[in-house]
Amino acid sequence: MTSNPDWTMFLSSSRALQASSRDQGTQDHAMVAFVGNLLPIVSHKASYQRLLQQRGGQAQLLIDNLQLALQAHRWVDAQKETVLKATLRLSKVTGLLPTSYRLPEIEVTRRVYEAPCVDIYRGAVGGRVVCLKKYRSCYLDAAGIHELMSREAVIWANHPHTGILPFLGVYQNGSGVFDSGLYLVSPFMEHGTITEFLASFPGVDRRLLLKDIADAISFLHHHHIIHADIKGANVLVSSGGRACLADLGFARLTEAAVLTWTSIQSTVCLGTVPWQAPELLQVQRSGGYVVPTAASDVYALGCLAYEIFTNKPPFWNIREGAHSATRAYQIIKAVVKYDERPQKPSNGSRAFRLHGLTEEVWSFMAETWRRDPQLRPSAAEVS
Repeated sequence: MTSNPDWTMFLSSSRALQASSRDQGTQDHAMVAFVGNLLPIVSHKASYQRLLQQRGGQAQLLIDNLQLALQAHRWVDAQKETVLKATLRLSKVTGLLPTSYRLPEIEVTRRVYEAPCVDIYRGAVGGRVVCLKKYRSCYLDAAGIHELMSREAVIWANHPHTGILPFLGVYQNGSGVFDSGLYLVSPFMEHGTITEFLASFPGVDRRLLLKDIADAISFLHHHHIIHADIKGANVLVSSGGRACLADLGFARLTEAAVLTWTSIQSTVCLGTVPWQAPELLQVQRSGGYVVPTAASDVYALGCLAYEIFTNKPPFWNIREGAHSATRAYQIIKAVVKYDERPQKPSNGSRAFRLHGLTEEVWSFMAETWRRDPQLRPSAAEVS
C-alpha cells in the first residue's frame, strides 16, 4: 500500500520556490525540491484530491508554481502530462490562471471577426498589434466559458511550436473570477486565415503550408493532445508565409494522459461537420459522447488538405446554398450511411494544374479518410 505523501513538506517546498525567484541558482535548487514533493502528491489519489481542494492565495501559489515547473523543469513526458493535468484541474475548480499569463492594459480597437460563439478583436499593447479572442455565451454559461478559455490557455501556453500560433497571455477586462471580459491574446496575423491567404497569393507552395500544420499536429499528438477542430478557418498565416495552427478551444488530453479519477468526457458537438470523421458523426447521430482521437484529427487534416489544394471546403457540392442544419444532416448521411468522401477534382482542374495537387498527394489524402480509424496514417507520416 502506498504511503501518504508529506503534505507539509510539499507546501514548504512550494513557498520556497516562490521565494527563490530572484536568484537562478537558488530557484534551480528549489525547483528540484518542489518537483520531488509534487510527483508523489499527483500520483496519490487522496493527496491529489487535497491539492484540488485548495482555494484563495494558496491555490494561486500552487497554480503559479505548477506553471513555473511545467516551463522550467526538464520533465519526462509522462510526468509532464500528469502535472499539466493537475494544473488544468486546479484551474478548473478554482477559476484561477497562472499570474504569469496576465498582460497589462490593452487597447482594444475593433472587432474583426464574429462567429456564433466567439469574437475576435484587434488591439495593441506596447506598440505591438495583437489579436484578442473572446468567447460569448452560446451553449455555455459564464463559468463554462471561463473553463473553456482557461483550459485553452493552459494547453496553449505549455506547447509552443513553430506551427502553432504563439500564445502571448490573457487580458482580463474586469475583476470577477468568471468575468465575461477574459480575452486570449496572440500576435495579429495580417494575412488572416489560410483560405484568405491562398486567395491573395495563389502561387505559393501549398504542400509546404500543409507540412507546417501536419508538423504541428504531430507535435500535439506526441504530447497526447488532440486538437479536435482542424479546418481552414483555424489555420492562420504568418508574415513570413508559414501556416500556424490556432484555436485550441476544443483541445483535450487523451485518456492515456489522464488519471482515472479526473477523466473528462464531453457531450459537446465538437468541430465542424464537413471536417469530422465518420466515427464522430456516427456518435453524434446516435446522441452519444463525442470523443475525438488522433485518428479523427488526421481525417480532418485530410479535409484541410482538400481546402488547401482546391480552394473549396470539403463536401462543398452537397446541398450548396441550403440551410446549414439541412446541409449538415445531408453531409452526415453521405459520410456515415453511404461512405462518401470529398469530391476529387478533375485532372484539368486548377488544383492539379496550378495548386500542386498530384495523384500521389490525392492518394495520401484518401488514406486519411479511411473509415477504419486504425487504418489511417499518423500525423507524423503525413508530415
